[in-house]
Amino acid sequence: MRKLNIILFLLCCFITMNGQQRVLDQKQLCSFAFGVDSMDFNITLNENNELQFQKVFGSLVGSKDELFSSVVSYFSDKYRDENNTLQQQDKENGIVTARGVFLNISQSVNEPNKSIISPSTLTIRFYDAPHSVRVDVRDERIRLTLTFSGLNVASLSQKELVSPNLKFLMNQRTFTPITAIPPFFYIPKDKSKGKIYNQMIEFYTVSDENAFKAICLKSQSVIEDFEKRIKSSIIQSNEDNW
Repeated sequence: MRKLNIILFLLCCFITMNGQQRVLDQKQLCSFAFGVDSMDFNITLNENNELQFQKVFGSLVGSKDELFSSVVSYFSDKYRDENNTLQQQDKENGIVTARGVFLNISQSVNEPNKSIISPSTLTIRFYDAPHSVRVDVRDERIRLTLTFSGLNVASLSQKELVSPNLKFLMNQRTFTPITAIPPFFYIPKDKSKGKIYNQMIEFYTVSDENAFKAICLKSQSVIEDFEKRIKSSIIQSNEDNW
């Protein structure tokens, strides 16, 4: 395990010096994550280099106060445990914020026939996705914004997966900025570094790509669920006040 940690440390140093940074527009991000040129919501990097998903719901039937109540009801239901909490309810300014974590949003396994160093080395990478949510409410309009600054990653060996300290090890996650993983950041392969190094690069690249796509799919699901819930509450309110 000590040998693996040394290699991982050297790899991180090399990444910092030699990684390839990319700037992608919305069309490129949609193509990478969803396989299409556009979605019905925006996906961009904001000014803080955070991944942001945003959608404006317009032509809603309801006043600012009515829509605000529906939004608070949604987050009171969805964000109510130690990992997901409602942060702000500013009715006057029509702002609701929350913070949460999508636990184990993605996992990637290093196949045995591609194992690096030995069969007992790096086996699985687990990803959590901490995020923030902001909703701005106006008369007949709502804007939902989901923001991800990065991922919390745990890399465990086969030996560690059966360790009595597994729960502790699973919680020892390293924060990785969203711009330090694909499709924003790629590590070039280098034949001069040898087979082990390049297998490591391949595994990390594929697992990080899968994690990024998982964030995008989860965000799409959240946006759709939020829209369905808000519109359903509007219909219910209208029926109650006929």
